[in-house]
Amino acid sequence: MFKFLILQKVIKRGNFFILQSRLNNLLLNLFCLKYFQFYRYNLLTTISCVDFPELENRFEINYHLLSLDYNKYLILRIKCSEFQQVESLSFLFKSAVWLEREVWDMFGVFFKNNYDLRRLLTDYGYPYHPLRKTFPLQGYSSIYYDLKKKKILYISNFFFQKKKEKNFLNNWSSII
Repeated sequence: MFKFLILQKVIKRGNFFILQSRLNNLLLNLFCLKYFQFYRYNLLTTISCVDFPELENRFEINYHLLSLDYNKYLILRIKCSEFQQVESLSFLFKSAVWLEREVWDMFGVFFKNNYDLRRLLTDYGYPYHPLRKTFPLQGYSSIYYDLKKKKILYISNFFFQKKKEKNFLNNWSSII
Protein backbone atom coordinates (compact mmCIF):
# COMPACT_ATOMS: atom_id res chain seq x y z
CA MET A 1 0.00 0.00 0.00
CA PHE A 2 2.84 2.43 0.85
CA LYS A 3 5.22 1.32 -1.90
CA PHE A 4 6.18 4.86 -2.98
CA LEU A 5 7.48 5.86 0.45
CA ILE A 6 10.85 5.29 2.11
CA LEU A 7 9.92 3.69 5.43
CA GLN A 8 11.51 1.66 8.19
CA LYS A 9 8.37 0.02 9.54
CA VAL A 10 4.60 -0.08 8.88
CA ILE A 11 2.26 -0.96 11.76
CA LYS A 12 -1.50 -1.45 11.35
CA ARG A 13 -3.57 -0.46 14.40
CA GLY A 14 -7.28 -0.99 13.85
CA ASN A 15 -8.40 1.26 11.00
CA PHE A 16 -5.25 3.42 10.75
CA PHE A 17 -1.54 2.95 10.06
CA ILE A 18 1.60 4.01 11.92
CA LEU A 19 4.53 4.57 9.57
CA GLN A 20 8.06 4.80 10.94
CA SER A 21 10.52 6.87 8.91
CA ARG A 22 14.04 8.19 9.23
CA LEU A 23 14.63 11.86 9.92
CA ASN A 24 16.31 12.53 6.57
CA ASN A 25 13.33 11.04 4.65
CA LEU A 26 10.69 13.06 6.48
CA LEU A 27 10.07 15.75 3.86
CA LEU A 28 10.00 13.32 0.95
CA ASN A 29 7.52 11.03 2.70
CA LEU A 30 5.20 13.84 3.76
CA PHE A 31 5.32 15.41 0.31
CA CYS A 32 4.29 12.08 -1.23
CA LEU A 33 1.59 11.52 1.38
CA LYS A 34 0.08 14.93 0.68
CA TYR A 35 0.28 15.19 -3.11
CA PHE A 36 0.27 11.63 -4.47
CA GLN A 37 -3.16 10.65 -5.80
CA PHE A 38 -3.46 7.36 -3.86
CA TYR A 39 -2.81 8.95 -0.45
CA ARG A 40 -3.89 12.65 -0.39
CA TYR A 41 -3.34 13.18 3.34
CA ASN A 42 -3.97 16.91 3.06
CA LEU A 43 -4.58 17.85 6.72
CA LEU A 44 -1.97 17.84 9.49
CA THR A 45 -4.04 17.61 12.67
CA THR A 46 -1.42 17.22 15.39
CA ILE A 47 2.31 16.99 16.03
CA SER A 48 2.99 15.12 19.24
CA CYS A 49 6.26 14.28 20.93
CA VAL A 50 7.37 11.68 23.45
CA ASP A 51 10.58 11.85 25.48
CA PHE A 52 12.66 8.73 26.18
CA PRO A 53 15.75 10.12 28.00
CA GLU A 54 17.50 6.75 28.24
CA LEU A 55 17.74 6.36 24.44
CA GLU A 56 20.24 7.99 22.11
CA ASN A 57 17.44 9.32 19.88
CA ARG A 58 15.38 10.43 22.83
CA PHE A 59 12.50 12.21 21.07
CA GLU A 60 9.82 10.43 19.10
CA ILE A 61 7.83 12.90 16.99
CA ASN A 62 4.45 11.79 15.63
CA TYR A 63 2.76 13.59 12.73
CA HIS A 64 -0.99 12.87 12.69
CA LEU A 65 -2.39 13.17 9.15
CA LEU A 66 -5.94 13.00 7.84
CA SER A 67 -7.12 12.38 4.28
CA LEU A 68 -10.39 14.20 3.74
CA ASP A 69 -10.88 12.64 0.30
CA TYR A 70 -10.59 9.02 1.45
CA ASN A 71 -11.52 9.48 5.13
CA LYS A 72 -8.30 7.81 6.32
CA TYR A 73 -6.06 8.55 9.31
CA LEU A 74 -2.30 8.03 9.52
CA ILE A 75 0.56 8.63 11.95
CA LEU A 76 4.08 9.21 10.61
CA ARG A 77 6.71 8.67 13.30
CA ILE A 78 10.34 9.81 13.39
CA LYS A 79 13.01 9.66 16.08
CA CYS A 80 15.64 12.32 16.76
CA SER A 81 18.12 13.31 19.43
CA GLU A 82 18.06 16.59 21.33
CA PHE A 83 20.95 17.92 19.21
CA GLN A 84 19.40 17.21 15.79
CA GLN A 85 17.32 19.71 13.87
CA VAL A 86 14.03 18.57 12.37
CA GLU A 87 13.02 20.13 9.06
CA SER A 88 9.93 22.34 9.36
CA LEU A 89 6.74 21.45 7.50
CA SER A 90 5.43 25.01 7.44
CA PHE A 91 5.64 25.19 3.63
CA LEU A 92 3.57 21.99 3.24
CA PHE A 93 1.01 22.51 6.01
CA LYS A 94 0.06 25.92 7.40
CA SER A 95 -1.01 24.35 10.71
CA ALA A 96 2.55 23.08 11.26
CA VAL A 97 3.82 26.53 12.30
CA TRP A 98 1.78 26.60 15.49
CA LEU A 99 2.21 22.89 16.26
CA GLU A 100 6.00 23.04 15.85
CA ARG A 101 6.15 26.06 18.15
CA GLU A 102 4.35 24.07 20.82
CA VAL A 103 6.67 21.06 20.50
CA TRP A 104 9.73 23.33 20.58
CA ASP A 105 8.50 25.18 23.66
CA MET A 106 7.57 22.07 25.65
CA PHE A 107 10.32 19.65 24.54
CA GLY A 108 13.12 21.73 23.03
CA VAL A 109 13.10 20.03 19.61
CA PHE A 110 14.36 22.65 17.14
CA PHE A 111 12.54 22.89 13.80
CA LYS A 112 14.78 24.24 11.05
CA ASN A 113 13.24 26.79 8.62
CA ASN A 114 10.22 27.54 10.79
CA TYR A 115 9.74 31.28 10.34
CA ASP A 116 7.93 31.83 13.68
CA LEU A 117 9.71 29.68 16.27
CA ARG A 118 9.02 31.57 19.50
CA ARG A 119 7.91 30.59 22.97
CA LEU A 120 4.22 29.82 23.03
CA LEU A 121 3.24 28.56 26.49
CA THR A 122 6.14 29.65 28.72
CA ASP A 123 7.93 32.97 29.28
CA TYR A 124 10.48 34.13 26.72
CA GLY A 125 13.42 34.04 29.15
CA TYR A 126 12.49 30.63 30.59
CA PRO A 127 15.52 28.33 30.17
CA TYR A 128 13.82 24.91 30.53
CA HIS A 129 11.39 22.77 28.55
CA PRO A 130 8.64 21.52 30.90
CA LEU A 131 7.61 18.24 29.22
CA ARG A 132 11.10 16.74 29.17
CA LYS A 133 11.55 13.86 31.58
CA THR A 134 14.62 15.61 33.03
CA PHE A 135 12.57 18.65 34.11
CA PRO A 136 12.69 19.17 37.92
CA LEU A 137 9.47 18.36 39.75
CA GLN A 138 10.36 20.43 42.81
CA GLY A 139 10.38 24.17 43.23
CA TYR A 140 13.36 26.32 44.14
CA SER A 141 12.83 25.81 47.88
CA SER A 142 11.04 23.42 50.21
CA ILE A 143 8.78 24.83 52.89
CA TYR A 144 8.01 23.09 56.15
CA TYR A 145 6.97 23.97 59.69
CA ASP A 146 9.47 23.20 62.48
CA LEU A 147 7.67 22.23 65.70
CA LYS A 148 10.67 22.90 67.95
CA LYS A 149 11.41 26.39 66.60
CA LYS A 150 7.70 27.07 66.01
CA LYS A 151 8.26 28.77 62.68
CA ILE A 152 8.17 28.12 58.93
CA LEU A 153 11.55 27.21 57.38
CA TYR A 154 12.63 27.56 53.77
CA ILE A 155 15.33 25.17 52.55
CA SER A 156 16.92 25.54 49.12
CA ASN A 157 16.58 22.56 46.81
CA PHE A 158 19.61 21.24 44.95
CA PHE A 159 19.35 20.83 41.16
CA PHE A 160 21.82 19.24 38.77
CA GLN A 161 20.97 21.71 36.04
CA LYS A 162 21.56 25.43 36.25
CA LYS A 163 18.73 27.32 37.90
CA LYS A 164 17.59 30.88 37.52
CA GLU A 165 17.98 32.86 40.75
CA LYS A 166 14.76 34.49 41.87
CA ASN A 167 13.69 36.13 45.11
CA PHE A 168 10.07 35.13 45.61
CA LEU A 169 9.66 36.93 48.96
CA ASN A 170 10.35 40.41 47.53
CA ASN A 171 6.81 40.86 46.21
CA TRP A 172 5.20 39.89 49.53
CA SER A 173 7.20 42.32 51.68
CA SER A 174 5.09 45.28 50.56
CA ILE A 175 1.82 43.49 51.38
CA ILE A 176 2.73 42.11 54.82
